[in-house]
Amino acid sequence: DGGRMVYLTATPPEELLAKVAQKSCALIRLPARHHGRPLPVPEIVRLKLPTLSAKPEGPKNKSCPDELGKILKELAELGPLLVFVPRIDLVQEWVARLGLLFPDKKVAGSWSADRNRTQKVAAFLAGNIAVFVCTSILERGITLDNVQVAVLYADHELYDVRALVQMAGRTGRTEQNPEGRALFLAAKTSKAMKEAVEWVREQNKLALEQGFLQGKE
Repeated sequence: DGGRMVYLTATPPEELLAKVAQKSCALIRLPARHHGRPLPVPEIVRLKLPTLSAKPEGPKNKSCPDELGKILKELAELGPLLVFVPRIDLVQEWVARLGLLFPDKKVAGSWSADRNRTQKVAAFLAGNIAVFVCTSILERGITLDNVQVAVLYADHELYDVRALVQMAGRTGRTEQNPEGRALFLAAKTSKAMKEAVEWVREQNKLALEQGFLQGKE
């Protein structure tokens, strides 16, 4: 009794923001990271991706579409590549696709119920895996130096603005490499994708106005 509850999040839920508006909860907003550099702004890339099947399919020996392959290769040249997919069955499918695209790199993937999840994530963070495909299990709570992010099917209904912001937020987290690229890849641009980009731009604008940034967006 009489204690205080403190929440810390980059993406406060609507119910918490409603409490702030009603003045039943105080809000302290810190729109910058410790290194004082702008948050990398997500990039929306519209392109045709393989059609999602209605029923989950197992991994198949499918290649990566040429346009997407070119984009992912560019990202992988910059640093470790983290690829998000919206469904569990897509993890193994895209591990197979990207294994063909990156024959000289270690490609792996994981999801919430994967028995080897802990070991795989540890290997990725240690630099032993170059390309990692996963569901939302790594959208929060990890920092990997110089990581680049690709969100496939970013217009999927499972991806709300908070999830997209968190996934893009894996980039640029270290002082050594405060920049990075986060791509939202989809056939069309969803409302959540637009809002996620605006969310990040707003943080950078506030950080600049409040004198938190060493550089400009």
